[in-house]
Amino acid sequence: MARNSYNPHGIFISGTRGHGAYHPIGFEGREDTSKTLSFSCTGFAEAMGQATEETIGDIRKAMVSAMNKVLKSVKTLVSSEIRKRYNVPKAVLDARLDLFEGRVKDLQATLTIGGQSVSLSYFGAKQTNRNKVITRKGVTTRKRSAAFQGVETEVIKGRRTQLKSAFMQTFWSGHVGILIRTGKDRYPIRVKSAISIASMFDQVDVNAAIVAKIDADLDRTFMHELEFYLNRGGR
Repeated sequence: MARNSYNPHGIFISGTRGHGAYHPIGFEGREDTSKTLSFSCTGFAEAMGQATEETIGDIRKAMVSAMNKVLKSVKTLVSSEIRKRYNVPKAVLDARLDLFEGRVKDLQATLTIGGQSVSLSYFGAKQTNRNKVITRKGVTTRKRSAAFQGVETEVIKGRRTQLKSAFMQTFWSGHVGILIRTGKDRYPIRVKSAISIASMFDQVDVNAAIVAKIDADLDRTFMHELEFYLNRGGR
């Protein structure tokens, strides 16, 4: 179940069931989820109540601008906190944090934390195949064959996991996956998936930090944007 956080700015976090992939490293059998984080500003209603026909357009623009700027800072915070624990590349993570621009209609801005699982190949994956070392960047050779044959990954920083007999495979789409044979024969094989970004978000528990960030920034940013839009025409 999704957790919810409430505060004077109307911040709440909700989750929806996602792709249903299964996770191998401490998350077996867990379904992917996506999370949405939305917030509003209690000061918006007061500003709208004081608006005149001349200023209402600028006030609306200030609201949207403030929500969008704070939303970007929240995205940066979420990315930073997740990467403190998980060995996921910033570009891979940030691509799964989607911003939805603030809407004046319901005075909300939303950040969606993607539910799609991330290939284990992104987590510092290294395959040893006799004297070859294979990573996402390419293949290198070593003088001697390694004792371990398979793939090593580091999903959580500082915790390397060995997947015996696993191998890295580049598909026609360009996707690099990690596969493992389920028996002694060449087939069948199955793809090993990592936890989703939403699951990482749950594990690092940044809800309180997000609420504090919005509490600290939203009203101040709104007043700054309001002053800018009201004064740009020389009013």
